[in-house]
Amino acid sequence: MAAKVDLSTSTDWKEAKSFLKGLSDKQREEHYFCQDFVRLKKIPTWKEMAKGVAVKVEDPKYKKDKQLNEKISLFRGDITKLEVDAIVNAEDSAHGLPED
Repeated sequence: MAAKVDLSTSTDWKEAKSFLKGLSDKQREEHYFCQDFVRLKKIPTWKEMAKGVAVKVEDPKYKKDKQLNEKISLFRGDITKLEVDAIVNAEDSAHGLPED
């Protein structure tokens, strides 16, 4: 395990990453900024959400992708509370706020 790092003051992300990788899930949770985080395992996948829903589509525009349906989830809430490694803003600057 890497040497203990004070995550509240450390500015070296590589050092922090090395430290966190050496921790168990439970130990890592102690360093979270919020205690009411949402585990990805708790968010149902697209496939799980669709179980029991019968929608009749005459001629689908796209083919079903079973593998993809087992990976995609919809989440409505505070994304900063998701237990993930990173959050990326994929905004299209052509449709976003004007640049300075």
